[in-house]
Amino acid sequence: MPKWIFVFFGFFALFAVAGSSALATANPNTDPTEVAEELLNRGFSYDSRLVGHFGFDDPPCEMNNVYLLSKDPVTQHQRTISLHVYRNPDRKTSQSVLIVPPIGGSNLLDESFGIDFCRFGIESWVIVEWDKGLVDLPLTTALESQDDAARKAVSAIRQIVKRMSGKIGILGTSAGGLSGAVALAVEPAIRTGFFVVAGAGMAEILAESNVSTIADIREKRMRKFGWDISEYKNQVRDRVHIDPLYFGSRLKRKRVGAVVALEDESVPSAQQVLFEKVSGAERIAEFKTGHIETIITNGLLNRYSVIEYFLEHP
Repeated sequence: MPKWIFVFFGFFALFAVAGSSALATANPNTDPTEVAEELLNRGFSYDSRLVGHFGFDDPPCEMNNVYLLSKDPVTQHQRTISLHVYRNPDRKTSQSVLIVPPIGGSNLLDESFGIDFCRFGIESWVIVEWDKGLVDLPLTTALESQDDAARKAVSAIRQIVKRMSGKIGILGTSAGGLSGAVALAVEPAIRTGFFVVAGAGMAEILAESNVSTIADIREKRMRKFGWDISEYKNQVRDRVHIDPLYFGSRLKRKRVGAVVALEDESVPSAQQVLFEKVSGAERIAEFKTGHIETIITNGLLNRYSVIEYFLEHP
């Protein structure tokens, strides 16, 4: 089974920044959106430079490997963001789309979306790795690492977007939908978003998901700190701040489309419906299937509805 199928919704960072949760715990009346925004801006810089650019022709589209060197907002170390960029060298485009796959790296469905966007005249950027050579990050029982890893993802998206041109959209799947939705909310340059099996409400997602990676770290955390499932949800609500749930008002100012899985236990279907509600997303399609089946079915049978959404809402 391809590696990308194992969708990692728990964004886990290599390093935790001490005191990340202090913002929320120090004052129970703190606005969660303000906390999330402060975290996203902490250590973030738009400074980046191109360190590699090469490709091959596949008419009518050219695929380029692009490497972007930037600063990691958590560790403050340099990292290399790796992308595949599909463009038609003979056709000037006024529109581009960033494709954010599930954690685990590049996959065939997202690459094929990139090619088809290009064929319809939209330049596409497909994220391959957040940090070259570091795709799947180790687990940690520190809840703060959730926000740290989300910061890594959202900052990478914002740094990439500064290199893109024209009217910019974002397509995110599963974990890529979570980080993509937050980036859409906070990055003015991104106009349109489309999200497949994305959710809102990290407390419920992390407490209820059946993805083995999430379930394993949940059990470790509960065992280490002596929490039951109810207390685990409360701890996540108090200490995990970067969540589409807190960016509804900003998302409603953008164009948002969604595909929902009605029998999803990885990103629970109820959380996908909540994401629609808080973001004002238009449901473009729904499938009475689970998480992975919906991702595959959407990629095979509904891809042109996704592309059409961006063509109609540049």
